[in-house]
Amino acid sequence: TYASSNNSMYRVVNYANTSGSGNYLKDVRFIKNTLSGGYYSMYLYYAGSSSTDMENCLITIDSNTMVDAYYYGIYSYYYAKYKSISYNTVIMRSSTSTQYGIYTYYTTIDDGMIGNRVVTNASSTNYGMRLYYINSYAADGLALIANNEVICNGGSSTIYGLYCYYNTAKIYHNSISVSGTGNAYALYIGS
Repeated sequence: TYASSNNSMYRVVNYANTSGSGNYLKDVRFIKNTLSGGYYSMYLYYAGSSSTDMENCLITIDSNTMVDAYYYGIYSYYYAKYKSISYNTVIMRSSTSTQYGIYTYYTTIDDGMIGNRVVTNASSTNYGMRLYYINSYAADGLALIANNEVICNGGSSTIYGLYCYYNTAKIYHNSISVSGTGNAYALYIGS
């Protein structure tokens, strides 16, 4: 990929679906890959198509190494169902004002988000893991967010290690380090 690119069209893994298309990712596994560069390491947009189709979607992202993304490590937007997002290493590039190591919005995670190592290096705003509405749709119970290591280096504005908003989840044994001159929150829970 274009390791030095700051253009949002550069995506190492790209799935750009549309809402309600009826298309979805089923039994797709990303395991033990090395992803380098790009604006996004992984871009998954409407991976489950809709709240109805989401039950049929199933993705695994495990044991991957993602380095030098510009803005997002893992980006999952709307209606995706995951078996697991676990044991990944996400280390962001040191060349932008805002970064998200892992960003999820309206996702369901069956087995959990466990054992990831996430490092952000933005000069202004850092989100190690920004998680919105986990297990709000097509879920059999609580998501498990556990044993993750999150390090947010720098930041003159706002730094969030683990940012959770309207999640249905158990959050256990995570190690979070935030540093910088701005407002810093190791764990932020909103509703």
